[in-house]
Amino acid sequence: MTRKPLRNPLDLTLIRARISQYVTLKDALACAVVCRDWTDDFNRYIWHTIDFDVHKEFTNLDKATILKHGHRIRIIKNAKEIAQLNIIQHVSICRLRSLSVTTGTTSCTRSQCYEILRRNNTSLTYIDLFILGPLGNEPGLVFSVDTISPSLNTDAMSKLTALKLKGLTLTRDAFSSLLRMCPLLKSLDIRYTVLSSTGTSEIYQHPAVTSLASPIKQAFIPDPEFPDSPSLFAHFPNLEEWKTWIAHTSHPEVSMQTIKAETTRYCPLLKSIYTELISTQTVELLIKGFEKLKGVCVLHKHISTEMIVAILAHHKTLEFIMTYTSFHKFYDYDGIPPVESHFQESGWAVQTMLRLCPRLTAFQFPLHEMDIDEIEKENWSCNNLEQLHIRIRGLDTDDMINRTFRLWIDWRGKKKSSPSFEPVLPSDGGKISLEARVARHLLKFEMLSAVWLGNGIRKV
Repeated sequence: MTRKPLRNPLDLTLIRARISQYVTLKDALACAVVCRDWTDDFNRYIWHTIDFDVHKEFTNLDKATILKHGHRIRIIKNAKEIAQLNIIQHVSICRLRSLSVTTGTTSCTRSQCYEILRRNNTSLTYIDLFILGPLGNEPGLVFSVDTISPSLNTDAMSKLTALKLKGLTLTRDAFSSLLRMCPLLKSLDIRYTVLSSTGTSEIYQHPAVTSLASPIKQAFIPDPEFPDSPSLFAHFPNLEEWKTWIAHTSHPEVSMQTIKAETTRYCPLLKSIYTELISTQTVELLIKGFEKLKGVCVLHKHISTEMIVAILAHHKTLEFIMTYTSFHKFYDYDGIPPVESHFQESGWAVQTMLRLCPRLTAFQFPLHEMDIDEIEKENWSCNNLEQLHIRIRGLDTDDMINRTFRLWIDWRGKKKSSPSFEPVLPSDGGKISLEARVARHLLKFEMLSAVWLGNGIRKV
């Protein structure tokens, strides 16, 4: 009996399709010329995402090439120029899932933008539309909301789950219509947009939106000519998180009493705040604007002792505390990112949050360097901690961090097999190594599943 020759696994479409997700664009282009089957599989990856900030040559492609491959494009990022709009206006680009466009207010660019939205409104799940024009709360381009709604002549429904609008003008009724057209919408980011009101404007309440990003003035004074019109919160009865900041002014134009009254009235589930407000403003928002918050996220450069005290006003209910940096690729930093000098001398204050918040499941403080001596002075009360992003002073090389993780994962496995397991601590001349001390501390948290110590998030 003759044995069939073994098949090359790379001849399997499924295997090639998975491999194509992990190769570089340069390698994918090389693979695409191997044969017709490989061309089909790798072209899906090559054409899947077009980022005009990265793929600058895309603007120069001829119409025949776009006609042949445009149907493969799913994501368009950073379309900002007329030439770029001309390209993505091609009829073959009709299955987009994500679209990010920055355009002007001319009738030409407006019609181009509308045409692109209409052609893809049955497949888009994310839209980021920024109209370059008057900023602040001045009238901008009047937005035609029907461009994002599938035609009434079809059974299709909008798949939009996230929407970002910037620099537009809508009537309040049109805004309500837009919300009604997008029943799957979960996240809304709205800024520099005027919602012109009347005494009889409809306030449609969207049941699915749980996240709102909007500066304070935009949220509470959507139309400066009608300052008493309902806030944006009136539209979102199931809102859970609010991301906010102050635009074009150093002080909020809305009192904290108004914020508390409006959110309490319309959004009883709103318990998570992401804020870029400076320290004094954040303190006021946390103390006077909300009660029993579950989550707080702030810019690290604004952290202060007073802010931590304000955060701890919610210590019985807090489930996550996070700080972040404006450097959006911080966790993909090539090497170990630097710590910030800001607030390093007040490490004891950071520890109080971990010691006094028993319901905490996520703590992310990646720009602050903790002292293991301070950590070991008193137990953390957050026994159900699941995510931890911190830095430890002295644990500052890849080798040291990797050794810490190896120790922790090894001990964790042994403790699961034998709950009475206690690690034998390696030492150097009778002194316990820093890596062992950190691993021993991590071992206290049985629910811990994602840890970052400076060089990559480890999940177990």
